[in-house]
Amino acid sequence: GIIGGADGPTAILTASKLATNPVNLLPAIAIAAYSYMALIPLIQPPIMKLLTTKEMRKVKMTQLRPVSKTEKIIFPVLVTIFVILLVPDTAPLIGMLMLGNLFRECGVCDRLSDTAQNALMNIVTIALGLAAGAVLTVVGVAFTPQILRWMGTPDNVIGNSILYFRIYFMGSIAVVLYNVGASILQSVGDSRSPMKYLITASLTNIVLDLLFVVTFQRGVAGAAEATVIAQAVSVVLCIFYILKKTEILVPRREHFAYDRGLVKELVGQGLSMGLMSSIVSAGSVILQYGINGLGTLVIAGHTAARKLFTFTDMPVIAMATAGSTFVSQNRGADKPERIRRGMRQIWLFGLGTAVVMTALMWLGADVLVRLVSGSSEPVVLENGARYLCWTAPFYSVLGVLLATRYALQSLGQKILPLISSGIELVGKIIFMLVFIPRFGYDAVILCEPVIWCFMCAQLLWSYWHDPYIKGSQAKAKKN
Repeated sequence: GIIGGADGPTAILTASKLATNPVNLLPAIAIAAYSYMALIPLIQPPIMKLLTTKEMRKVKMTQLRPVSKTEKIIFPVLVTIFVILLVPDTAPLIGMLMLGNLFRECGVCDRLSDTAQNALMNIVTIALGLAAGAVLTVVGVAFTPQILRWMGTPDNVIGNSILYFRIYFMGSIAVVLYNVGASILQSVGDSRSPMKYLITASLTNIVLDLLFVVTFQRGVAGAAEATVIAQAVSVVLCIFYILKKTEILVPRREHFAYDRGLVKELVGQGLSMGLMSSIVSAGSVILQYGINGLGTLVIAGHTAARKLFTFTDMPVIAMATAGSTFVSQNRGADKPERIRRGMRQIWLFGLGTAVVMTALMWLGADVLVRLVSGSSEPVVLENGARYLCWTAPFYSVLGVLLATRYALQSLGQKILPLISSGIELVGKIIFMLVFIPRFGYDAVILCEPVIWCFMCAQLLWSYWHDPYIKGSQAKAKKN
């Protein structure tokens, strides 16, 4: 309440008074301010541990005197009046915030307070989720041209890029629904079904690409439509399987009751994973900005290579996802030795995948790039094939990276996986600013493999120093 009632209105007031064009800047500043506030539970703990000792953190703050009920009722009323008079634009925010406090403290609105905290909370959460999805789709469709210009997309390809991303954004809900369904199945130990549906979607995408682009001559629009349809196929398969084969996973009316402890844990994990994905995506956008300055033929070759990479790295992704479920289940059963053995097997699987993919790429990377890109330009084929051949040996590193990151999340770690994403973001910024302008596409190819090595080192150190893993090793040595 203090953060939302002080920092937010202060930022809004400052933007309104000092900005030369507050109408355009105010929404962005407000979003940035409240995003930072939402991330405080993730940002603050590691900083506190860094700057304070364990003894200092054990000090208990005692209440100087009890706060009377009258003071608890007066406080939200006075804060509302004062802040609204000072910053009128914050009236809806402060009004809702303090009204909730007043409901809880006055003691005469118990039924209304309970409704606001439970049934109404569920309804609002669902409504906000649907609204957010709709808004993101609309924003993606509306602002794609500006985003692509910010990324330095060449003028001769920006038209096709806009068309592709608008179609993709319109079907983005399929990605969300598949992730929900896959997560539900993985939570009960079924990682095979989501993998089968993902492979089916990928193969469907390839077939539809050839059909729409080559046969129907629909160009970029056909490629985007093929991607959206393939994603929808994975969603339909996933939902059909849940409804027919795992009825225990289908929620009933009583399952929608509000559980504060469960929601807190889910929100913590969700924020950690969501922030991690956002950081990774930001790094990809930054790297793409550097690639866009290398010319359209380089972009075409890189796009084809990345599409093939997305397909060929599925074995290590699937194994890492399965490992996440395996670790969480054995953590719940308190079997650390099985976790350590399972992780070693997953790491070895990544090494085996790297050997197979390296041989495959050295034998036929140029043929695969030609098939996916539909181009015969030497620059496109050479760059795409080089990307695949140079990246394939590092699948072993990628396998260790993904498996270890997912395992840390399954062990309850929220901050340590985020650090690896920060390393990735910083590394891509350095490559974009320093190495790509000097070494061109060679730097683009080596960017991710080099960064993977640094990320892998940090994640392995974090895994071996995790209290549960480290404690189980100590017990094993004693025995």
